[in-house]
Amino acid sequence: MSLAAATAGIGHASAEAETLKIGAIFSLSGTVAPFSEGGVHAVELAVQQINAAGGFTVGDTTYELELVMLDDRSDPAVATASATQLLEDEGVNIILGPVTSVTAPAVAEYAVPRGAIMFSGSTALVPMLLDGGAPTLFNTSGDQATIAAYMAAALERGYPDATRVAAIYDDGGIGTFMGPNFATAAEELGLELVAEEVYPADETDFASILTTVKDAEPEVVFVCCTSTANANIAKQAIELGAAPAFMSWGGSLRPATSTAIGEPIEQPWVVVSMPGIMEALEDGTLVAPRDGQLAYLDDVVNVLGEEISVDEGGALYFYDYVFLLVQALQDAGSVDDTEAIAAAINAIEFDGPTMGPISYNEFNIAQITADYCKVEAGVPTCETLDKPES
Repeated sequence: MSLAAATAGIGHASAEAETLKIGAIFSLSGTVAPFSEGGVHAVELAVQQINAAGGFTVGDTTYELELVMLDDRSDPAVATASATQLLEDEGVNIILGPVTSVTAPAVAEYAVPRGAIMFSGSTALVPMLLDGGAPTLFNTSGDQATIAAYMAAALERGYPDATRVAAIYDDGGIGTFMGPNFATAAEELGLELVAEEVYPADETDFASILTTVKDAEPEVVFVCCTSTANANIAKQAIELGAAPAFMSWGGSLRPATSTAIGEPIEQPWVVVSMPGIMEALEDGTLVAPRDGQLAYLDDVVNVLGEEISVDEGGALYFYDYVFLLVQALQDAGSVDDTEAIAAAINAIEFDGPTMGPISYNEFNIAQITADYCKVEAGVPTCETLDKPES
């Protein structure tokens, strides 16, 4: 209960609490299911902690949360059907998820025009927010300019003497968002981007693009976008002598510590992620830059009774936001008026139990900090990066 207790307004409910349904749509099966596991843990744990603490009061009414979670099966059509079920059959007006750009747009396209509140970290939703046509949609992962600025800060901190860099990323939603951000970060630092290679998201043989990268003689290679792809790319790059150092956005630290070549790699590897980095390494070592994140990992095991996901950092797209939502409901004085709830979210200044300060800009994009880890000889050193100047 330690993290829940850190949130104001929770724990004053009576035994006669009413039930407020909230929905969650995650890829519990299908191709992107591994990326959803942390998010599933996040919402289940937050709801359990809020209810165990006594629920919360909005106006004169006390509520406990009932979570209705559906599987989009990594399929946009199923995601739309799930959103329909939540809004039409379950009477839900608040949706958490999906995690990835594979299915999040389908949910947003159905739910947001119908006035539902939706929280998602999908980067594919940012253009919808920048267009100003989604007043009840809330990003939980940050905007492109801020991500690029954090990439620049991490690249400069991790490799201050680098002058030549390369980028390898997939042609999916994450890659086409993160790859150009790395290029922007390199440009901001005055570095030369000597190679930029895009691969099909289902590719497993990277020999051709890595040969091109090797010929360009970079000092750092940015790899994206899944932990599995990162490990495969790193293994082949090491065999070819194509990368003296690596960098990645998000994903696991395991490619550097255990999975690329079956043991810690010699090459240094910088990982930066917004909202953050949390995981258990293969030997059981818990890694997270912040005390609240370490407490969260402990709660996943001891409160929720689950094993820590390889990509547990994905929980940070959702965990604090369940508590933030409760505060917004209280500030709005309603659990039904989504316009008032959205206005309360926009105005909120929230101190998250795992992430620290969270606020929203005029585009409903979360203003948050990032985490940074540098792995050398299998040992990660982690910290939280300061917010870049606007």
